[in-house]
Amino acid sequence: MLDVRDATTANVFGHPGDAATGNPATVVWLAGEPPRDDALAAEAARRGTPVTVFILPGEVTRVRFFTPVRELPFCGHGALAAGAVACQRAGTAAVPLRFGDQEIRVELDGDSIATLTMAGPGTEWREPEPAAVLAALGAVDVAVGEINVASVGSPKWLVEVRDLAALRALVPDYNTLADLSRAEGINGAYVYTRSGVPVGVDMLARGFNPQGGVKEDAATGAAAGALAWRLRDQLAGRQLVLEQGVGLAERNRLVARIEGDRIYFGGCVAFSKQEVV
Repeated sequence: MLDVRDATTANVFGHPGDAATGNPATVVWLAGEPPRDDALAAEAARRGTPVTVFILPGEVTRVRFFTPVRELPFCGHGALAAGAVACQRAGTAAVPLRFGDQEIRVELDGDSIATLTMAGPGTEWREPEPAAVLAALGAVDVAVGEINVASVGSPKWLVEVRDLAALRALVPDYNTLADLSRAEGINGAYVYTRSGVPVGVDMLARGFNPQGGVKEDAATGAAAGALAWRLRDQLAGRQLVLEQGVGLAERNRLVARIEGDRIYFGGCVAFSKQEVV
């Protein structure tokens, strides 16, 4: 039985002033003894949001990330939600969070804009079997350039397609994509285009991670950071502005930038529900 101090649900990467947009995350603050893995998994399944972030008991703010079906090594929108909650609780503008052996920093600007900072470098490599990935995504005839994998804590396939129509038309084979993800240890694909984007936006994107329990993700911070890392020379220090959710009739807003070996990404955080136990 988990000793839950309180739980807060937040929508992350939504549009300013629209609390209903963004990707939901539940932040569960635990007290008492260190929790069992099966208890955390059961609680995440019960909560049912795309990710549940557990802030563990102890002096250092340690977190773990669970989808309704499995634990994730890292989740960007979950980390931003947890950091925003921790900032509000502590009455500070920034907090450190630790997951595994890594430490990140989350800053909260006012009540709504959160930015995550992590020490790099990121990693990247070329996908050796791109045909299988493209077939699983339904992107065989519309992909542009080589297929790469990049990671800032959670590896993603990065796939560019030729235009917005091609991005909208994607119908992945989710079972095959999940099997490939498990086989290669990659947490899904981030598919994007530079064509047909609105003013002030660099790219439109869709994120798919069926092995994580969410076929299409509304907004994926780890992928935004990975894409910024991959394109860091092109960006030359400026921020990358992404809108994600095209396949879900949403336009959630993410920003990311690279400064040296440091990776920054963030967006709006809107709290939608709080439970105090």
